[in-house]
Amino acid sequence: MKPSPENPLPVRPVPTPTWIAIGAILLLGFLHFWVRTMPVRFATTDDLAFQAEADRGHGADYMTEAAHTQARFYYATPIFHRALLALYEVPSPWLFSLWRAAGFYLQIGLAAWLVARVLGHAVHGAAVALLLTGVLHLPPTFYLVLSYPFNWIGGSALLAALLCHHAYLQQRRLWSGIMAAGLYLLACLMHELFVLFLPTFVALSLHSSRGGWRGLIRANLGPAVVAGSYLLVYFAFAREYPTSYEGTRLSADFTAAGKILVRQMAGITPGFELLVNRPPAGTPGPLLRPLAEIGLTLRQLPMTDLWLGLGQALVLTWVLARCLRHASPGARHWPWLLAWAVVLNLPVAFSEKYQTFIFHREYPYAYGFYSYLCAGMAGVGAVAWLGGRPTTPGERRVWVGAFAAAAVIFCVSAQASNHRILHLLLQRFN
Repeated sequence: MKPSPENPLPVRPVPTPTWIAIGAILLLGFLHFWVRTMPVRFATTDDLAFQAEADRGHGADYMTEAAHTQARFYYATPIFHRALLALYEVPSPWLFSLWRAAGFYLQIGLAAWLVARVLGHAVHGAAVALLLTGVLHLPPTFYLVLSYPFNWIGGSALLAALLCHHAYLQQRRLWSGIMAAGLYLLACLMHELFVLFLPTFVALSLHSSRGGWRGLIRANLGPAVVAGSYLLVYFAFAREYPTSYEGTRLSADFTAAGKILVRQMAGITPGFELLVNRPPAGTPGPLLRPLAEIGLTLRQLPMTDLWLGLGQALVLTWVLARCLRHASPGARHWPWLLAWAVVLNLPVAFSEKYQTFIFHREYPYAYGFYSYLCAGMAGVGAVAWLGGRPTTPGERRVWVGAFAAAAVIFCVSAQASNHRILHLLLQRFN
């Protein structure tokens, strides 16, 4: 019998040794990320500037002034000051790097948990975690993995809010609804970008499809009230204190916006950072690095990093092969998630400042990280969707072979590229 969404391949439980291997490789990845990023405290000039102000005891005043000049009211809130200063006040490099690694892996873990809950199989969540940590190519740009600590809190709060919302949809308990709204508010108070995620709450409700339109409105009342109230305060503050910051001023240049969207999505593509040439701002140069430089980057990869990359590729291939046997009706929506990854870049694409800044090959810019998360989740959804299509054993072996080849290429290239980029950032900012 050929598989289909109604008659999928026979599913056998994932063996315990497989889960041990998954946990071990994720733990090794966490330790490796922690140790390798430890020398690089900051990767942006913004973080350096704020650290100097925080060291002088002016951090809260500095952000309050920024709130007025950038029309961002949340910069002046006590919760933002406390969350931000707590991280910049960590003096120890190893402890700061530990917080950063925990923030990154917490976001990955919450995203994986959400996918596992929505698709109904833990193996899909494991695939998301392995994919997002294994093929991450760190760019030397203003990117949220190494920069802007308040977004680590905001991203984690948003994903936790979506998990609470999903729990509320499954069983209408007041506490889970309140937690979803509260965590969503916390995320929005870390950055206005998170208010754009309101449609994801609605999408989860549509996926559950219970209660019709009235039920849909009731289910999303909490997040909608949070988003509506936030926007009301945001625009009232912006009206009282008009922005003088180009980053929060809109541009109507649709051609430039389209080019920014393409660059942002190209920047998060695994392997891009290994290949792209990044000359100094304002200096022309070819798009791609010479093959000799790429080869040198690969040859300089430490053996420990190489073995970790190969281990990540092996376990990732193993798990993706299991995903082919765990079809899920919800996986058919993966193109929408991929489209959402593009939509998240619209605020940057229509910003006066970034329509110039990003053209200097400063992409992916910060919020591309959330596009990366969405694209990774969409990729696992596509594999799960593929598992529900009619295929022969030979075709499935071809797919697994393709997974293995891609996993080795991207996991190893990620290790080589990250080794190079961290050295560049250390020289530039620390």
